[in-house]
Amino acid sequence: TAYLPANIAPEISSTTVAAAQEENGRNGRAAGAQPQTKRTATWEASDPNGDDMEFAVYFRAEGEADWHLLEDELTGTTHTWDAAPMPDGDYRVRVVANDALSNPATRAMAREFITEPFRIDNTQPTISALAAARDEAGGVRVQFAAADATSYIGSASYSLDADRWHVVYPTDDLFDSRSEQFDFAIRNASAGAHSVAVKVTDGAGVMTTERVWISD
Repeated sequence: TAYLPANIAPEISSTTVAAAQEENGRNGRAAGAQPQTKRTATWEASDPNGDDMEFAVYFRAEGEADWHLLEDELTGTTHTWDAAPMPDGDYRVRVVANDALSNPATRAMAREFITEPFRIDNTQPTISALAAARDEAGGVRVQFAAADATSYIGSASYSLDADRWHVVYPTDDLFDSRSEQFDFAIRNASAGAHSVAVKVTDGAGVMTTERVWISD
C-alpha cells in the first residue's frame, strides 16, 4: 500500500557572521582604507527528506523585540549585506529554513537558528591631544589620547617621517579599555624638523591616523 511519508523540518546546524571577504581575498581592510562595512552570514543546513530549501535572513539589535528582514527566498547558504546603515552596537542574525519548494503549503515545515551576538563598529576611533616635542635627552617625546565609542582600543603605532610603523603601548601597558593614554619617546630622531604620525586601531579593526610636526 502506497503511503505519503511524514515531512520532517529542515535542519540548521550553525550560523556565523563575519566581515565580508574583500575582492583581493583579504579579510577586513587594508591599511589606510575606509572601514569594511559589509558582513556575511553563512550557515549549514540540510533536509532529512532531501527537499529543496529556501532561506530568509533577519537581524535585530540586542535588546530589541522585532526582527528585520534582510533577504528572503534565498537558495544558497550565504548572504552578504552592507551594514553601514546599522548603528554601532551588538546584533544577532536569525536564519529561517523552509522546505516549501518541495511541499504544498499544508505540509511545508520550517526551522530557525539564531546567532550569538556580534558587533557592528563602523566608527573610527579618535586621537586627541597629540603633541610632540624634544625632551631633555635629545629625543622626541610623543603624547596623545585615543578613544572609541563602541570597541576597546586594540593597537597603536607611530611612524617617524613616513618610515615604517613601530608598535607602542598605552601608559598602563594594557589595551583593555575604550580609552587609552600614550606617552613615549623616539630616540632615533636626528636634529631638525620631523613629522610624527600615529595610528590607532580599535578592536573591530577600524583605524584612524593623525600627524604632528616638530622643529628645533
